[in-house]
Amino acid sequence: MTGKLRNKIRSWIKGLKEKSKIIEGEKPVGTHFSSWHDYSSPEEAGKVFKLKSEKFLQIDGWNEFSGKANASFELYDSSGNKTSGQLKKGYYIKIDLPGPVPMYWVQIEKVSRPPDFLQIIVRPSHDPTSEKEANTTVHFFQSEAVSIFTLKRYNNRLYAAETGKNEKINKKEPESGEMKAVNTIVAASGWAGVQKIQWKTFTKNLVAPE
Repeated sequence: MTGKLRNKIRSWIKGLKEKSKIIEGEKPVGTHFSSWHDYSSPEEAGKVFKLKSEKFLQIDGWNEFSGKANASFELYDSSGNKTSGQLKKGYYIKIDLPGPVPMYWVQIEKVSRPPDFLQIIVRPSHDPTSEKEANTTVHFFQSEAVSIFTLKRYNNRLYAAETGKNEKINKKEPESGEMKAVNTIVAASGWAGVQKIQWKTFTKNLVAPE
């Protein structure tokens, strides 16, 4: 066996081990999707940023940016009551993914809004409407994962991004509850294949002209 072939085999085995760790929920992964649009002037970009940021803080805006063929969203307050108000820290978002999969939940961890910048951070959570699932993370990722949504303006450019960090498949009991197998299928196959479409569409619509 040549040295070159030996190195290829070692690399292949290493790759299989890394994929196994991801499937078993032992190794985190990260994702990043972004879009931008250049406007004719900083003033025009500023006007669009103001309009888009107001929509971004409303759950109806999320559904508009997501598009009809992708995930849909509902907002719940910190007590688990459905609401149509503005996104706030401590509120929950119920996520309805395309296809025959369960509803998933995230909690809003932070909303930052300095000038020309808006960032919303969410984390997988329990279902706030169910006492039965109070100790279960109702999401295909473990609770240590975060999704960071960013909208910002610099000069005449609007930029939007969705960044996923520490994404481990939620298949460890008791956190996964009865969803171990479903979470593995959604995270490792279906969702892994469609999230690029989901968040690329979302960020593209977030910066696009009205």
